[in-house]
Amino acid sequence: MAAWKKNGDLVKFRSKLIDGMQKNGYQADFAERLFEQICGFGEYGFPESHSASFAVLAYCSAWLKHYYPEAFYASLLNSLPMGFYSASQLIQDAKRHQVAIAPVCVNRSTYHHYLRPSNQGLTLQLGFRQVNGLSEQSIQKLLQHRPPQGFRTPTQIKQIGLNRRELEILASANALKAISGDRYATRWAMMDNLQDLPLFQNDAESHSIENYQSIENHALPYKPSAIEDMLEDFSSMNVSLEQHPITLLDRAGKLGRFTRMKDLVTKEHKSLVTVVGTVTGKQSPGTAAGVTFLL
Repeated sequence: MAAWKKNGDLVKFRSKLIDGMQKNGYQADFAERLFEQICGFGEYGFPESHSASFAVLAYCSAWLKHYYPEAFYASLLNSLPMGFYSASQLIQDAKRHQVAIAPVCVNRSTYHHYLRPSNQGLTLQLGFRQVNGLSEQSIQKLLQHRPPQGFRTPTQIKQIGLNRRELEILASANALKAISGDRYATRWAMMDNLQDLPLFQNDAESHSIENYQSIENHALPYKPSAIEDMLEDFSSMNVSLEQHPITLLDRAGKLGRFTRMKDLVTKEHKSLVTVVGTVTGKQSPGTAAGVTFLL
């Protein structure tokens, strides 16, 4: 309504409104006053109603975040995608508010994120929906075949009928860490097709448990760095529960000199500073004025 008045579009309704009211028995001056009131409401009506509803949402969100932070973040993560917030931003904020978060796990995760009891009280268990490239149908198949006591070896997971790409995706997301220990060794193990060959199937099954339990005992010739592990996390899930990317890059000496966010309050007004951060999203398309927000 405010935009209509600014552009003059509201004026064209003046004659229609006043003439129509007079035909229905209303006085001309009353109709004029009513039209002016409508124009006046256009100056503040939308901002007022919008701010009031937003204030209610902000209050409710703040209340939930303060008293039930685990449920608050779990609900937001299950509501993605939404607005400007990514899963990584929500998880980083949850960690700053001391919310315990457990990684995706073939024996604990469901499709959605959920809360489970733990030594910390409540832990936010990440769900399979966070893993890139896994269809809901494949996830449901895994959950239907998951034993009550959980999977013991990667071989058991290979036998439920997921294709090789999906098995590799699970390994890359480190979802098998609880039973195999290392995502890189597990990924190679998932590519092994010994048990797929009829001649060797029985032998492969009989030795699978002891073979896979020893995966983490065999040192790899090359141990990936923390940065490489982080890249694997973001590539497979768009999130990492380990150190923040900026922390790792700073420790590796790749950022040069910059001002930390916590130190900005100590800087003089209008002083020039260099800040660093990660771009987690880009507004598309841009605004009518040609502005693009980098988040």
